[in-house]
Amino acid sequence: MLRLISWFLMIPVAAAVVLLSVANREDITVSLAPLPVAFPLPLPAVILGAVGVGFIWGALVAWISASRSRRLGRRNRYRAEQAERDAKRLGDKKAKMEAAATPLPTTTGAIEKRLPPPGSADAA
Repeated sequence: MLRLISWFLMIPVAAAVVLLSVANREDITVSLAPLPVAFPLPLPAVILGAVGVGFIWGALVAWISASRSRRLGRRNRYRAEQAERDAKRLGDKKAKMEAAATPLPTTTGAIEKRLPPPGSADAA
């Protein structure tokens, strides 16, 4: 569904870029203000270059602002892995203790007196 929405958004943007490139073929002079440099560029190249620089700048800002979330994610992943290691270690320790435990003494030599089943002649 998200892919379909992205196609519906990108098709008009691509069409606008193509129409802009076809309609504006003239060159403009780009000069860097403090430097004595000026050179002609096609208008679509200037517009797309500005959009590209803005995209890269926005991606950089988003990446820097998400650094706290990435740091917390790494810390939580480390804590979860450590908890899993501790749980496995304690489970192994418990299994070893259960295997090494001596069974409680039972009444093997004593004769157990059992009650007769109900309804028998000895029950009364």
